[in-house]
Amino acid sequence: MKHPSFPPELVSELPLSHILLNVCTKEDLLELCRDYVIPYRRSMNKKQLAGAVEDLLTVEPRRLAECLPRHELKQLQKIVRAGGMLRSAEPLDVFTLEMQQLVVVYQERSTIWGDRQDQEYSYAIAANLQKVLKPVMDEWFSDAVLNRKSQNERLLIGFLRLYGVVSENKLRELWEAMLGSCPGHDELMELFLYRIDLKSEFKLCFSGNTLLFASEVVDDPATFYEEIMKRSDLEYATFSKELIQSFSYSALNATSIGTVARLIDCLSKKNEGDEALTAFQMGQLWESIQLGENHGSLISILSASLEFDSMEEINEIISLVTEFSNHTPHWLLKGHTPEELYAAHPLDLHDASFRKNIEEQFLQRYPDADPKDLWSMVDAEDSVKAETAPKVGRNELCPCGSGKKYKKCCGAGGS
Repeated sequence: MKHPSFPPELVSELPLSHILLNVCTKEDLLELCRDYVIPYRRSMNKKQLAGAVEDLLTVEPRRLAECLPRHELKQLQKIVRAGGMLRSAEPLDVFTLEMQQLVVVYQERSTIWGDRQDQEYSYAIAANLQKVLKPVMDEWFSDAVLNRKSQNERLLIGFLRLYGVVSENKLRELWEAMLGSCPGHDELMELFLYRIDLKSEFKLCFSGNTLLFASEVVDDPATFYEEIMKRSDLEYATFSKELIQSFSYSALNATSIGTVARLIDCLSKKNEGDEALTAFQMGQLWESIQLGENHGSLISILSASLEFDSMEEINEIISLVTEFSNHTPHWLLKGHTPEELYAAHPLDLHDASFRKNIEEQFLQRYPDADPKDLWSMVDAEDSVKAETAPKVGRNELCPCGSGKKYKKCCGAGGS
Protein backbone atom coordinates (compact mmCIF):
# COMPACT_ATOMS: atom_id res chain seq x y z
CA MET A 1 0.00 0.00 0.00
CA LYS A 2 1.09 3.58 -0.62
CA HIS A 3 0.44 6.76 1.33
CA PRO A 4 -2.62 8.79 0.29
CA SER A 5 -1.93 11.76 -1.95
CA PHE A 6 -4.45 13.99 -0.15
CA PRO A 7 -4.34 15.74 3.26
CA PRO A 8 -5.98 14.30 6.41
CA GLU A 9 -8.71 16.95 6.39
CA LEU A 10 -9.85 15.62 3.01
CA VAL A 11 -9.76 11.96 4.13
CA SER A 12 -12.54 12.63 6.63
CA GLU A 13 -14.69 14.03 3.81
CA LEU A 14 -14.17 11.17 1.31
CA PRO A 15 -16.00 7.83 1.02
CA LEU A 16 -14.07 4.71 2.02
CA SER A 17 -14.02 3.24 -1.50
CA HIS A 18 -12.30 6.37 -2.86
CA ILE A 19 -9.52 6.10 -0.26
CA LEU A 20 -9.04 2.37 -0.87
CA LEU A 21 -8.82 2.86 -4.64
CA ASN A 22 -6.21 5.57 -4.12
CA VAL A 23 -3.86 3.59 -1.86
CA CYS A 24 -4.51 -0.16 -2.33
CA THR A 25 -3.38 -2.68 -4.91
CA LYS A 26 -5.78 -5.40 -6.02
CA GLU A 27 -3.98 -7.90 -3.75
CA ASP A 28 -4.42 -5.49 -0.81
CA LEU A 29 -8.16 -5.39 -1.47
CA LEU A 30 -8.40 -9.17 -1.80
CA GLU A 31 -6.64 -9.49 1.57
CA LEU A 32 -9.12 -7.04 3.10
CA CYS A 33 -11.98 -9.18 1.81
CA ARG A 34 -10.43 -12.26 3.38
CA ASP A 35 -9.77 -10.48 6.69
CA TYR A 36 -13.38 -9.37 7.06
CA VAL A 37 -14.97 -12.45 5.44
CA ILE A 38 -16.40 -10.46 2.53
CA PRO A 39 -17.59 -12.48 -0.50
CA TYR A 40 -15.50 -11.79 -3.60
CA ARG A 41 -14.33 -13.24 -6.92
CA ARG A 42 -10.76 -12.94 -8.17
CA SER A 43 -12.18 -11.69 -11.48
CA MET A 44 -13.48 -8.56 -9.73
CA ASN A 45 -11.57 -5.36 -10.53
CA LYS A 46 -10.25 -2.88 -7.96
CA LYS A 47 -13.34 -0.70 -8.09
CA GLN A 48 -15.64 -3.65 -7.46
CA LEU A 49 -13.48 -4.94 -4.59
CA ALA A 50 -13.26 -1.52 -2.93
CA GLY A 51 -17.04 -1.21 -3.27
CA ALA A 52 -17.55 -4.63 -1.66
CA VAL A 53 -15.40 -3.64 1.33
CA GLU A 54 -17.20 -0.30 1.66
CA ASP A 55 -20.65 -1.91 1.42
CA LEU A 56 -19.90 -4.49 4.10
CA LEU A 57 -18.26 -2.17 6.62
CA THR A 58 -20.82 0.62 6.26
CA VAL A 59 -23.81 -1.75 6.42
CA GLU A 60 -22.33 -4.09 9.06
CA PRO A 61 -19.82 -1.99 11.01
CA ARG A 62 -20.04 -4.56 13.81
CA ARG A 63 -17.65 -6.65 11.72
CA LEU A 64 -14.89 -4.28 12.88
CA ALA A 65 -15.66 -5.15 16.50
CA GLU A 66 -15.57 -8.85 15.65
CA CYS A 67 -12.25 -8.76 13.82
CA LEU A 68 -10.05 -6.15 15.47
CA PRO A 69 -8.02 -6.34 18.70
CA ARG A 70 -9.57 -4.59 21.69
CA HIS A 71 -6.84 -1.94 22.01
CA GLU A 72 -7.29 -0.86 18.38
CA LEU A 73 -11.05 -0.57 18.85
CA LYS A 74 -10.42 1.81 21.75
CA GLN A 75 -8.16 3.94 19.55
CA LEU A 76 -10.77 3.92 16.77
CA GLN A 77 -13.30 5.12 19.33
CA LYS A 78 -11.08 8.15 20.07
CA ILE A 79 -10.95 9.04 16.36
CA VAL A 80 -14.73 8.73 15.99
CA ARG A 81 -15.32 10.89 19.07
CA ALA A 82 -13.00 13.53 17.58
CA GLY A 83 -15.25 13.75 14.52
CA GLY A 84 -13.33 11.48 12.17
CA MET A 85 -9.94 13.20 12.43
CA LEU A 86 -7.72 13.24 15.51
CA ARG A 87 -4.45 15.10 16.04
CA SER A 88 -2.11 13.73 18.68
CA ALA A 89 1.39 14.45 19.96
CA GLU A 90 1.73 10.74 20.76
CA PRO A 91 1.38 7.91 18.21
CA LEU A 92 -1.69 5.68 18.52
CA ASP A 93 -1.39 1.91 18.23
CA VAL A 94 -3.59 1.30 15.18
CA PHE A 95 -1.24 -1.02 13.30
CA THR A 96 -3.93 -3.29 11.80
CA LEU A 97 -6.25 -0.42 10.87
CA GLU A 98 -3.36 1.51 9.32
CA MET A 99 -2.17 -1.48 7.29
CA GLN A 100 -5.73 -1.92 6.00
CA GLN A 101 -6.01 1.85 5.28
CA LEU A 102 -9.20 2.03 7.33
CA VAL A 103 -7.35 4.63 9.39
CA VAL A 104 -5.06 6.94 7.43
CA VAL A 105 -2.04 8.10 9.45
CA TYR A 106 0.07 11.21 8.86
CA GLN A 107 3.18 12.39 10.65
CA GLU A 108 2.58 16.05 10.04
CA ARG A 109 5.55 17.99 11.34
CA SER A 110 8.59 17.90 13.54
CA THR A 111 9.62 20.86 15.70
CA ILE A 112 13.04 20.97 17.35
CA TRP A 113 13.23 22.58 20.81
CA GLY A 114 16.82 22.40 21.98
CA ASP A 115 17.54 18.69 22.33
CA ARG A 116 13.87 17.75 22.07
CA GLN A 117 12.10 16.96 18.82
CA ASP A 118 8.29 17.23 18.84
CA GLN A 119 6.15 15.35 16.35
CA GLU A 120 2.47 15.60 15.61
CA TYR A 121 0.34 12.83 14.19
CA SER A 122 -3.02 12.95 12.45
CA TYR A 123 -5.45 10.03 12.22
CA ALA A 124 -8.43 10.14 9.87
CA ILE A 125 -11.21 7.79 8.77
CA ALA A 126 -13.54 7.96 5.77
CA ALA A 127 -16.66 10.12 6.02
CA ASN A 128 -19.16 7.27 5.53
CA LEU A 129 -17.32 5.08 8.07
CA GLN A 130 -17.46 7.91 10.61
CA LYS A 131 -21.18 8.34 9.92
CA VAL A 132 -22.10 4.71 10.70
CA LEU A 133 -19.73 4.34 13.66
CA LYS A 134 -20.67 7.52 15.53
CA PRO A 135 -24.15 6.45 16.76
CA VAL A 136 -23.09 2.94 17.80
CA MET A 137 -19.46 3.22 18.88
CA ASP A 138 -20.04 3.98 22.57
CA GLU A 139 -22.69 1.26 22.89
CA TRP A 140 -20.78 -1.47 21.06
CA PHE A 141 -17.37 -0.63 22.43
CA SER A 142 -18.29 0.02 26.04
CA ASP A 143 -15.75 -1.20 28.58
CA ALA A 144 -18.08 -3.99 29.73
CA VAL A 145 -18.59 -5.34 26.21
CA LEU A 146 -14.93 -5.02 25.26
CA ASN A 147 -13.72 -6.57 28.50
CA ARG A 148 -15.92 -9.63 28.00
CA LYS A 149 -14.85 -9.92 24.37
CA SER A 150 -11.20 -9.48 25.28
CA GLN A 151 -11.42 -12.09 28.05
CA ASN A 152 -12.97 -14.66 25.71
CA GLU A 153 -10.34 -13.98 23.06
CA ARG A 154 -7.50 -14.40 25.56
CA LEU A 155 -9.04 -17.59 26.94
CA LEU A 156 -9.51 -19.07 23.47
CA ILE A 157 -5.90 -18.35 22.49
CA GLY A 158 -4.67 -19.68 25.84
CA PHE A 159 -6.67 -22.91 25.58
CA LEU A 160 -5.49 -23.57 22.02
CA ARG A 161 -1.84 -22.96 22.87
CA LEU A 162 -2.08 -25.23 25.91
CA TYR A 163 -3.72 -28.18 24.14
CA GLY A 164 -2.52 -27.75 20.53
CA VAL A 165 -5.23 -29.90 18.95
CA VAL A 166 -8.55 -30.09 20.77
CA SER A 167 -12.14 -30.88 19.79
CA GLU A 168 -14.80 -28.21 20.07
CA ASN A 169 -16.75 -30.29 22.60
CA LYS A 170 -13.72 -30.82 24.85
CA LEU A 171 -12.78 -27.14 24.58
CA ARG A 172 -16.23 -26.04 25.68
CA GLU A 173 -16.26 -28.68 28.44
CA LEU A 174 -12.94 -27.40 29.86
CA TRP A 175 -14.10 -23.79 29.51
CA GLU A 176 -17.38 -24.46 31.34
CA ALA A 177 -15.64 -26.45 34.10
CA MET A 178 -13.37 -23.48 34.73
CA LEU A 179 -15.89 -20.60 34.61
CA GLY A 180 -19.29 -22.26 35.00
CA SER A 181 -20.30 -21.15 31.49
CA CYS A 182 -18.78 -21.01 28.03
CA PRO A 183 -19.48 -19.40 24.64
CA GLY A 184 -21.99 -21.20 22.46
CA HIS A 185 -21.01 -22.71 19.11
CA ASP A 186 -21.89 -19.58 17.13
CA GLU A 187 -20.01 -17.24 19.47
CA LEU A 188 -16.99 -19.54 19.45
CA MET A 189 -16.99 -19.65 15.65
CA GLU A 190 -17.39 -15.88 15.50
CA LEU A 191 -14.41 -15.43 17.84
CA PHE A 192 -12.27 -17.77 15.79
CA LEU A 193 -13.25 -16.92 12.23
CA TYR A 194 -13.28 -13.14 12.49
CA ARG A 195 -10.13 -12.53 14.55
CA ILE A 196 -7.36 -11.74 12.06
CA ASP A 197 -4.50 -12.73 14.38
CA LEU A 198 -6.15 -16.02 15.44
CA LYS A 199 -6.44 -17.24 11.85
CA SER A 200 -2.69 -16.93 11.33
CA GLU A 201 -1.84 -19.25 14.24
CA PHE A 202 -4.69 -21.78 14.32
CA LYS A 203 -6.98 -23.62 11.92
CA LEU A 204 -10.23 -25.59 11.89
CA CYS A 205 -10.41 -29.15 10.57
CA PHE A 206 -12.25 -32.43 11.08
CA SER A 207 -11.39 -35.89 12.37
CA GLY A 208 -14.36 -37.84 11.09
CA ASN A 209 -17.34 -35.82 12.34
CA THR A 210 -15.35 -34.19 15.15
CA LEU A 211 -14.60 -30.49 14.71
CA LEU A 212 -11.04 -29.72 15.78
CA PHE A 213 -9.22 -26.52 16.66
CA ALA A 214 -5.55 -27.02 15.79
CA SER A 215 -2.24 -25.20 15.78
CA GLU A 216 -0.88 -24.37 12.33
CA VAL A 217 2.40 -26.15 13.18
CA VAL A 218 0.63 -29.54 13.17
CA ASP A 219 0.60 -30.79 9.59
CA ASP A 220 -1.99 -33.54 10.10
CA PRO A 221 -4.26 -32.56 13.02
CA ALA A 222 -6.57 -35.58 12.58
CA THR A 223 -3.71 -38.07 13.05
CA PHE A 224 -2.25 -35.98 15.87
CA TYR A 225 -5.66 -35.96 17.58
CA GLU A 226 -5.87 -39.75 17.26
CA GLU A 227 -2.52 -40.02 19.05
CA ILE A 228 -3.83 -37.83 21.87
CA MET A 229 -7.02 -39.91 22.15
CA LYS A 230 -5.00 -43.13 22.55
CA ARG A 231 -4.29 -41.93 26.09
CA SER A 232 -7.87 -42.60 27.13
CA ASP A 233 -6.91 -43.16 30.78
CA LEU A 234 -5.31 -39.71 31.00
CA GLU A 235 -7.60 -36.80 31.82
CA TYR A 236 -6.94 -33.36 30.37
CA ALA A 237 -4.87 -31.12 32.61
CA THR A 238 -6.79 -28.18 34.08
CA PHE A 239 -5.49 -24.67 34.69
CA SER A 240 -6.63 -21.48 36.36
CA LYS A 241 -8.23 -18.73 34.31
CA GLU A 242 -5.29 -16.46 35.12
CA LEU A 243 -2.73 -18.94 33.78
CA ILE A 244 -4.69 -19.62 30.60
CA GLN A 245 -4.99 -15.89 29.93
CA SER A 246 -1.28 -15.35 30.59
CA PHE A 247 -0.51 -18.23 28.23
CA SER A 248 -2.26 -16.28 25.48
CA TYR A 249 0.50 -13.65 25.73
CA SER A 250 3.44 -16.09 25.85
CA ALA A 251 3.57 -19.85 25.39
CA LEU A 252 6.35 -19.97 27.99
CA ASN A 253 4.08 -18.75 30.79
CA ALA A 254 2.90 -22.30 31.51
CA THR A 255 6.45 -23.44 32.34
CA SER A 256 7.87 -22.61 35.77
CA ILE A 257 9.53 -19.19 35.75
CA GLY A 258 12.83 -20.44 37.15
CA THR A 259 13.11 -23.17 34.52
CA VAL A 260 12.54 -20.74 31.65
CA ALA A 261 14.81 -18.07 33.14
CA ARG A 262 17.75 -20.45 33.56
CA LEU A 263 17.55 -21.68 29.96
CA ILE A 264 17.08 -18.17 28.53
CA ASP A 265 20.01 -16.88 30.58
CA CYS A 266 22.27 -19.65 29.27
CA LEU A 267 21.22 -19.15 25.64
CA SER A 268 21.50 -15.38 25.93
CA LYS A 269 25.11 -15.68 27.08
CA LYS A 270 25.93 -18.03 24.21
CA ASN A 271 24.19 -15.65 21.78
CA GLU A 272 26.07 -12.63 23.18
CA GLY A 273 22.86 -10.91 24.23
CA ASP A 274 21.04 -11.37 20.90
CA GLU A 275 17.46 -11.36 22.24
CA ALA A 276 15.86 -12.11 18.87
CA LEU A 277 17.99 -15.23 18.34
CA THR A 278 17.36 -16.43 21.90
CA ALA A 279 13.59 -15.95 21.47
CA PHE A 280 13.74 -17.84 18.16
CA GLN A 281 15.60 -20.76 19.77
CA MET A 282 13.16 -20.90 22.69
CA GLY A 283 10.26 -20.91 20.25
CA GLN A 284 11.84 -23.74 18.25
CA LEU A 285 12.41 -25.80 21.38
CA TRP A 286 8.86 -25.26 22.62
CA GLU A 287 7.35 -26.13 19.25
CA SER A 288 9.47 -29.26 18.90
CA ILE A 289 8.46 -30.42 22.38
CA GLN A 290 4.80 -30.01 21.43
CA LEU A 291 5.26 -32.06 18.27
CA GLY A 292 6.73 -34.94 20.27
CA GLU A 293 10.34 -34.63 19.14
CA ASN A 294 12.78 -36.87 21.02
CA HIS A 295 15.39 -35.44 23.36
CA GLY A 296 18.19 -35.82 20.84
CA SER A 297 16.26 -33.66 18.37
CA LEU A 298 15.90 -30.89 20.95
CA ILE A 299 19.66 -30.79 21.47
CA SER A 300 20.23 -30.88 17.70
CA ILE A 301 18.06 -27.78 17.28
CA LEU A 302 20.44 -25.79 19.47
CA SER A 303 23.63 -27.32 18.11
CA ALA A 304 22.64 -26.00 14.66
CA SER A 305 22.99 -22.39 15.85
CA LEU A 306 25.35 -22.67 18.83
CA GLU A 307 29.02 -23.51 19.15
CA PHE A 308 30.17 -25.24 22.32
CA ASP A 309 33.67 -24.56 23.62
CA SER A 310 33.81 -27.34 26.18
CA MET A 311 32.08 -30.44 27.47
CA GLU A 312 30.98 -28.41 30.48
CA GLU A 313 28.92 -26.13 28.21
CA ILE A 314 27.38 -29.15 26.49
CA ASN A 315 26.52 -30.69 29.86
CA GLU A 316 24.93 -27.46 31.05
CA ILE A 317 22.70 -26.99 28.00
CA ILE A 318 21.60 -30.65 28.10
CA SER A 319 20.59 -30.32 31.75
CA LEU A 320 18.68 -27.09 31.09
CA VAL A 321 16.86 -28.42 28.01
CA THR A 322 15.96 -31.55 29.98
CA GLU A 323 14.56 -29.43 32.80
CA PHE A 324 12.66 -27.23 30.34
CA SER A 325 11.08 -30.22 28.58
CA ASN A 326 10.18 -31.91 31.87
CA HIS A 327 8.34 -28.86 33.20
CA THR A 328 6.55 -27.80 29.99
CA PRO A 329 2.93 -28.92 29.33
CA HIS A 330 2.85 -31.28 26.31
CA TRP A 331 0.07 -31.38 23.73
CA LEU A 332 0.38 -35.15 23.39
CA LEU A 333 0.00 -35.43 27.17
CA LYS A 334 -3.24 -33.39 27.18
CA GLY A 335 -1.52 -30.43 28.81
CA HIS A 336 0.35 -32.38 31.50
CA THR A 337 4.10 -32.12 32.05
CA PRO A 338 6.34 -35.23 32.03
CA GLU A 339 7.50 -34.29 35.53
CA GLU A 340 4.03 -34.45 37.08
CA LEU A 341 3.20 -37.70 35.29
CA TYR A 342 6.47 -39.26 36.36
CA ALA A 343 5.71 -38.29 39.95
CA ALA A 344 2.36 -40.07 39.66
CA HIS A 345 3.69 -43.08 37.68
CA PRO A 346 7.44 -43.72 38.23
CA LEU A 347 8.95 -45.74 35.39
CA ASP A 348 12.05 -47.85 34.95
CA LEU A 349 14.21 -46.02 32.40
CA HIS A 350 16.34 -49.13 31.86
CA ASP A 351 13.39 -51.28 30.78
CA ALA A 352 14.08 -51.99 27.08
CA SER A 353 10.40 -52.51 26.26
CA PHE A 354 9.62 -49.10 27.73
CA ARG A 355 12.28 -47.34 25.69
CA LYS A 356 10.84 -48.77 22.47
CA ASN A 357 7.30 -47.72 23.30
CA ILE A 358 6.66 -44.25 21.90
CA GLU A 359 3.36 -44.18 23.80
CA GLU A 360 5.06 -44.36 27.20
CA GLN A 361 8.15 -42.42 26.25
CA PHE A 362 6.36 -39.19 26.98
CA LEU A 363 6.00 -40.27 30.61
CA GLN A 364 9.77 -40.62 30.87
CA ARG A 365 11.60 -38.51 33.39
CA TYR A 366 14.81 -37.66 31.60
CA PRO A 367 17.80 -39.01 33.56
CA ASP A 368 19.25 -36.99 36.40
CA ALA A 369 22.52 -38.85 35.83
CA ASP A 370 25.68 -37.28 34.42
CA PRO A 371 24.57 -35.19 31.40
CA LYS A 372 27.67 -36.45 29.59
CA ASP A 373 26.13 -39.92 29.70
CA LEU A 374 22.89 -38.47 28.34
CA TRP A 375 24.79 -36.92 25.42
CA SER A 376 26.25 -40.36 24.66
CA MET A 377 22.79 -41.87 25.00
CA VAL A 378 21.37 -39.38 22.49
CA ASP A 379 24.14 -40.17 20.00
CA ALA A 380 23.63 -43.90 20.53
CA GLU A 381 19.85 -43.63 20.06
CA ASP A 382 20.30 -41.68 16.85
CA SER A 383 22.76 -44.31 15.63
CA VAL A 384 20.36 -47.16 16.41
CA LYS A 385 17.52 -45.34 14.67
CA ALA A 386 19.65 -44.85 11.57
CA GLU A 387 20.44 -48.59 11.44
CA THR A 388 17.05 -50.09 12.32
CA ALA A 389 14.41 -47.62 11.18
CA PRO A 390 12.05 -48.99 8.50
CA LYS A 391 11.96 -47.37 5.08
CA VAL A 392 9.53 -44.44 5.14
CA GLY A 393 8.54 -42.25 2.20
CA ARG A 394 9.31 -38.54 2.72
CA ASN A 395 5.67 -37.59 2.16
CA GLU A 396 4.29 -40.31 4.44
CA LEU A 397 3.33 -39.68 8.06
CA CYS A 398 6.29 -39.93 10.42
CA PRO A 399 6.29 -43.23 12.37
CA CYS A 400 7.15 -41.36 15.60
CA GLY A 401 3.48 -40.39 15.90
CA SER A 402 3.89 -36.63 15.78
CA GLY A 403 1.26 -36.21 13.07
CA LYS A 404 3.79 -34.49 10.78
CA LYS A 405 5.08 -35.69 7.44
CA TYR A 406 8.34 -37.65 7.67
CA LYS A 407 10.28 -35.02 5.67
CA LYS A 408 9.29 -32.33 8.20
CA CYS A 409 9.91 -34.46 11.27
CA CYS A 410 12.49 -37.22 11.85
CA GLY A 411 13.49 -37.10 8.19
CA ALA A 412 14.16 -33.36 8.19
CA GLY A 413 17.89 -33.95 8.08
CA GLY A 414 17.60 -35.71 4.76
CA SER A 415 18.19 -39.20 6.23
